[in-house]
Amino acid sequence: MVTGVVAGAILGIALILLARSVRAESRIFSVALMLLPLVYVAFALAAREWDAAVLELALGAPFILAGALCLTFRTPISVVAIGLLWVIHAAYDISHDRLLVNSGVPGWYPLFCATLDMVVGFYVIWLASILPRGTAAFSSAAAPTGSDYRPAHPAVTAEPVHR
Repeated sequence: MVTGVVAGAILGIALILLARSVRAESRIFSVALMLLPLVYVAFALAAREWDAAVLELALGAPFILAGALCLTFRTPISVVAIGLLWVIHAAYDISHDRLLVNSGVPGWYPLFCATLDMVVGFYVIWLASILPRGTAAFSSAAAPTGSDYRPAHPAVTAEPVHR
């Protein structure tokens, strides 16, 4: 149980660092949000539980659709929506066993995934709170370019801040 929490936190931090390093946070977090439900579908398919796979896909469809919408329409509210959806998916993970039976899901996975989801979700919500008003996305695509560009907050860049 503790291992799943620690591993989820480490992977969540690694995903954040990866997204920051390539300056594609909105794209990576939107695409990853779309992939989260598909892991449960894959577990069901691996266990040859076709009904569970269909139900997992149906329950995951809102995350897939919302991730696609946030990826397509990058607005200030989409940043907050992505963060909230990651946190909502954590609640889904925690309540997964009460929602449906999918024997393909390893016992450790829901807590692992919930921890990862909360780390990423709360990071994105925090990041949305420090973005300048009207910022449509939190990646380099929305940032000015050039050697004189300095972000409003050090968290929106992968470069170290030197004082």
